[in-house]
Amino acid sequence: MGPDGMTPGLSFVEQRLIARTKLILALMVMVIGARIVYYTGYLPDLGGNGVSDFDLFYVVAKAIGGGELAKAYSIQSLMDLMQKYSAFREPIPWAYPPPFNLVLAPLGLMPIAAAYALFLGCTFAAWLLVLKRLAGQALILPMVMTFPGVFVELSAGQNGFLTAFLLGLAALWMLENRSRAGVPLGLMVIKPHLAVTLGLAALLKRRWRVIALAAVSALLLCGLATLAFGTEIWQAYRAAVKENVGFLEKGYFPTARMVTAYAVMQSLNLGALAFPAQTLVTVLVLLANLHIGLKKDLRSALGFALVTAPMISPYAYDYDTPIVTIGLALVIGRFIARSGKGERSLFYLLGILMTGSGLFSHFPQVFAGYLLGEMPANPITFAAIFYVALAAILYRVLLRAEETAELG
Repeated sequence: MGPDGMTPGLSFVEQRLIARTKLILALMVMVIGARIVYYTGYLPDLGGNGVSDFDLFYVVAKAIGGGELAKAYSIQSLMDLMQKYSAFREPIPWAYPPPFNLVLAPLGLMPIAAAYALFLGCTFAAWLLVLKRLAGQALILPMVMTFPGVFVELSAGQNGFLTAFLLGLAALWMLENRSRAGVPLGLMVIKPHLAVTLGLAALLKRRWRVIALAAVSALLLCGLATLAFGTEIWQAYRAAVKENVGFLEKGYFPTARMVTAYAVMQSLNLGALAFPAQTLVTVLVLLANLHIGLKKDLRSALGFALVTAPMISPYAYDYDTPIVTIGLALVIGRFIARSGKGERSLFYLLGILMTGSGLFSHFPQVFAGYLLGEMPANPITFAAIFYVALAAILYRVLLRAEETAELG
């Protein structure tokens, strides 16, 4: 600390953000509170269509309680479930692995407001706890540069905090050289494509016990799901995955809030280039992770792995970016120590633009809807371009020799 109580080397804005950490956290808690009150029926529609992603989770939870889970894995029968259990009407397919349904099952036993409060409150608190352990006094900097994505996750009630918590806990325990890190890594079978880069980092750092325990944990959770829902649920899941791949190939998914190269091409009406572009980015990301994993220390490898985790799959949304926040928490100290203020400012801006592209793109869309009486088609998204630039800067900085003390 300097004589003014601030950490030397930080810009004025960085110092002020760190000093306002409690205020920013309070605002985030208020977002959860507003959504809970909305679900109780005391607030008007604040989301444009009156529903959030959590509504779909709740529909599936109710279907589990009614013994109708298999119906959720077909888009047509899922629409029937929506009519039965909710006001949710968007034709969004359900293709989560069966183990994720174990997380949702208890939520169907309570009113939706209580279910949302339990799910979002617990996952947000768990995510925040791991984030604090990893980032130290620089906690707020990764949160602010990914705040649009965090805001979407808070409001939508998706599973971004849950997956980020599991991956962050696995990274934290690996840093502490605990083999039990394999347990949360294995639990990522609920959304396995987001765990590829962290699994690669564990492999490159020869954490064999972690990898073995992850495999055992994943198998046990799959077995538990089979006992709970029957073997036929896997057949329904495979059919849903096949259906989803077809939707991706035909460009049916809304891309405005996606953060992938696939989404950029689809939004530009270049569908033929969507999967080649995604494949190229995936290969480059894996090569960069391979280089960092082989050349740098464990913390750098884990941090870069989590920052780039959502880049692997064509299907990744802004609500998945709390994982990026965790990755940044791992390396923000050394990033500040090895970069200039201008470089950091660009880095922070890219984080805001990447996680906020979907949110920002809806402003002109909604305005045009009021002005013209109709909502335009999918807005163009450049999130992946900002994302690639952010990852490239982080890659470059992490490969630099350390020159000054880290913030932490």
